Amino acid sequence: MAQPARHRTSAVPHPKRSPQAPAVLPAPAPAPTDRAKSMVEALDRASQVGGILTFDPPKKPYGFPSKLHINMDHDLWMSRHRLKLSPTADRLFTLLVGTHDDRGRVKAKQTELADELECSQGAISKAMKQLDGKNIAWRVPKAKELIQLNPLASYRWRSNKHRALIEEMSEVLKDRQINIPGRRTA
Repeated sequence: MAQPARHRTSAVPHPKRSPQAPAVLPAPAPAPTDRAKSMVEALDRASQVGGILTFDPPKKPYGFPSKLHINMDHDLWMSRHRLKLSPTADRLFTLLVGTHDDRGRVKAKQTELADELECSQGAISKAMKQLDGKNIAWRVPKAKELIQLNPLASYRWRSNKHRALIEEMSEVLKDRQINIPGRRTA
């Protein structure tokens, strides 16, 4: 007995295709990459001897022109106006957010900060007192040129480093909570 034809051959065009446009053929599958080959080999080994496989895809930079990003507490960012920081203190806060190291610290002399923000050293001193009073940033004891940015306010490094820094500074941060006036708490 003859097998029925699997494909219809007809002059009637397919209802989903336009009669004028030819059917678009899918692109051929790309050749396996070295990464795919190594993953298949790892799966084969694991299937034979057992084990756990992990895959960490390559990290891609953000689309920002500087290729960097800054993480900041959303509530603090949206409520900065409630802190009533002076313009110099607000600019200093912004500078600290953008320049701290992975320990949340900025090494800078007061004269350097004054030059960067185009203001007097006295204005920087007043701004630091204001940031310190709000627990946003403070001078590191016994290190005149080090400023500590509160990691609960902002951090520009990876989240695992951020969590480790918060844990390491937990005793200090108990006394350095940032209170935003007018913010409702749960």
